[in-house]
Amino acid sequence: MIATSWLAFDRPAALALALVALAWRLWRGRGGAMRGGGLSPALQSLALGAALLCLAGPRIATPGAGEWAWIVLRDVSASARGQREDLLPLPGERAVETLDFARRVAPAHSDAGEDATNLAPALRTAVGRAARAAGVVVWSDGRFTDRAWLAAAEAVGRAGLETFIVAMESPPPDARIAELTARRTGGKVALRVSAAANAGIRRRLTVWRADAPDAPLLDREIQFRRGEPATVRISDETPPGRAAVYRACLVPGDTLNENDAASVVVAPEWRRAALISPPSEALATQFAGGLGVAVDVLAPADAPREPAGWVDYAGVALFDTTGERLDAPQRRALAEHVRGGGGLVLVGAGPHRSPADRDDALNAVAALVADPRLRRPLDVRLALDASGSMAAGGPDGTTRFRQAAAAVLALRRHVSEADALRVIAFAEEPRTIYDSAGGPADFAALGDAVEGVRPGGTTNAAGALRAAIAAGPRDDTDGLVLLVSDLEAEVDVGQLAAELADGGWRLAVVLCGDGADASRSLGELARRLDAPLARARRLDELADILASLLSGARQPALRRGISEIPWAEAFGLELHPPALETYVLCAAAPHAEVLLRAGGDPLLARREVGLGRSVGLALPLADGENAAWADWVDLPRLIAAAMRWSLGNSGDEGLVVELARDGERLGINVEADGPPRPRNLLRLTALVRPAGEAAETVERPIEQVGPGRYELRMRMGTAAALAVRDEDAGRIVWRGTAPETCSAEFTGGGVDWDNLRRLARLTGGRIVRSEHLPGMLRAKHAEQLVALTPYLIGLSLVAMLAEWIVSRRVGWKRQRAGSIWLSRRGSSRSPAMAHRRE
Repeated sequence: MIATSWLAFDRPAALALALVALAWRLWRGRGGAMRGGGLSPALQSLALGAALLCLAGPRIATPGAGEWAWIVLRDVSASARGQREDLLPLPGERAVETLDFARRVAPAHSDAGEDATNLAPALRTAVGRAARAAGVVVWSDGRFTDRAWLAAAEAVGRAGLETFIVAMESPPPDARIAELTARRTGGKVALRVSAAANAGIRRRLTVWRADAPDAPLLDREIQFRRGEPATVRISDETPPGRAAVYRACLVPGDTLNENDAASVVVAPEWRRAALISPPSEALATQFAGGLGVAVDVLAPADAPREPAGWVDYAGVALFDTTGERLDAPQRRALAEHVRGGGGLVLVGAGPHRSPADRDDALNAVAALVADPRLRRPLDVRLALDASGSMAAGGPDGTTRFRQAAAAVLALRRHVSEADALRVIAFAEEPRTIYDSAGGPADFAALGDAVEGVRPGGTTNAAGALRAAIAAGPRDDTDGLVLLVSDLEAEVDVGQLAAELADGGWRLAVVLCGDGADASRSLGELARRLDAPLARARRLDELADILASLLSGARQPALRRGISEIPWAEAFGLELHPPALETYVLCAAAPHAEVLLRAGGDPLLARREVGLGRSVGLALPLADGENAAWADWVDLPRLIAAAMRWSLGNSGDEGLVVELARDGERLGINVEADGPPRPRNLLRLTALVRPAGEAAETVERPIEQVGPGRYELRMRMGTAAALAVRDEDAGRIVWRGTAPETCSAEFTGGGVDWDNLRRLARLTGGRIVRSEHLPGMLRAKHAEQLVALTPYLIGLSLVAMLAEWIVSRRVGWKRQRAGSIWLSRRGSSRSPAMAHRRE
């Protein structure tokens, strides 16, 4: 076959024959030697050439079809590492558009994120370009990690896209940890480690406990055979009251080193609690006695910085007024431990210096949150200088006013929905450019408003301040006036100070740019009102200064004053608490249950977080605060009862649970062997929570498969925590952590033929070898062109008919011309000649 992007011939030999015959016919008919002069030979040659050309099987592209391209979806994920650099042989008849896909789809040689093989986005991209595509070539090892690719493959089939699938079947040698499980049984920890390889290679397998890395439990060299796993079993003795972390590793590493290691955490046999920064030794002693479990008193510096370090403790009681006794890594690890099933009693509050702290990990799991935005709302009037001096350009060409406006828009994170905001641009005269009208501030509308301001004119700061305070603060709000200007302005200090004070307004002044060095009348006004005066020598500092002033204007986190606490019942205790001197002003977290209030504000609350539970008591006890509460005899009992609730009544119920991970597949095996006999017909439910703050807990029933034996196999990504709930008892009977192995991207070695066959079936395509791909694409290219044979046959017939008509007409004309010549010749003879002839 001979093919180009727009023309193809099925039988090239016939094409050569047609060209020779046509040339011979033209040579024979040169000079008009045949009937009909030059036209008849031309028509005869056309008829003959069209007929002979049919034998070559010509095909031609329809208008625009010659621009169609093959879409090549190239797998660049980690599982295809070592193969994706090879070139896929492709014919040159059509253009080729190569798209790389892994975690996402991207143009060729772009970053597609190799830690996953998500085929669905690539297939959807191909469907979107189906109108201009000749077809799709999927070049992959078939180890797809997403679930949406099945539906996307069906969409490719419905779009009618011709699909060819080429397997990447030359993976580099790879050994991997396929399984690592551990469980406590008979006072010991039983470990099972399985490793496998896709080739005959030799690796050293090492297993050790994290707290004893220099004393490995296993150090063995293994000769792997392709596809045959090697499994070893190990027994270890570890303190039953402490968690243990086990790790396994294969050395030396290989191309896919992500699957060369695994780890598993074994929970302690009995529960312990941690007490961090208790206000007194007496309280710690009484708390431990009331709780009934072992308690460790920890200094903040000794708190773990990894979630696995908290597994020793089923519950944690943290005394912290500022929320910063633990550093950020410690808070993140503790929060993940709580979401995974741990208990937390927070006496005090999480970080609350600025509104940005509401995103802190500890606040995310707390029952009470000291969010500054949730205190008394603010009515903010912001006067922004729009005089001619603000039209000056900065180093980057942006005017001062635009830089100041950007700083104002950056207040979005520091303004709550309960706050009111009015922005006044001023030069000679003030003009209100935005007013939230008592509702939540719309910063998109504010952005449009400041875009319409054109700086110019003189600076009239006094007029701007009077316009800002023309109406008093909204009810139940604190009024704040923010003045931002780059030039010192003369104002009537005494009169303005009186008007601001009488109206109940607080003032904050920001002098920026060149005017930051001067401070005359505005500085005097700020001093008279004891108002902050900030100086932003560079406009890029303005956003932080405005945010700081806004936060400083809010009520403090600690609310002082004697508050009587009403009688209440909480955690099964009848409480008659003493009066409060100080408490942390908090708001209840979503779905939290408030158990006790002080002056209408939440004081004690509880909530469920993921698989764990959290209790908050907004009570500062350090530095002599709330002495009556510190001496209250029931305070240790209350904290111990809160801790017992946070533990969720889970404990040793005679169940032995084993967890096994294989990529995204999670296996849960439960043994309930008695005594005195196996426990059957239990209604058990697995609660599986993936890692991450926004992850949702998945519930699945655990089916009985034998006497006292229950199993569950499910697909789950990075499962961090699990629990088993007895539905009849209505309580959690076991908690644990899933083994940490590699992700599904690294679990296999070689081609997943099942996935490729399913892809071929859903798309209506076929699996081909790379060396056969060029020929098949050429054949498919020819099929997509329009066959010219019917049109050439028609042309040949029309040419033959035309030649017959032309030749007949020419012959008739010649015959008629001969008759006329003879008649004329006979009439021209003389009578003498005729008489002589007679």
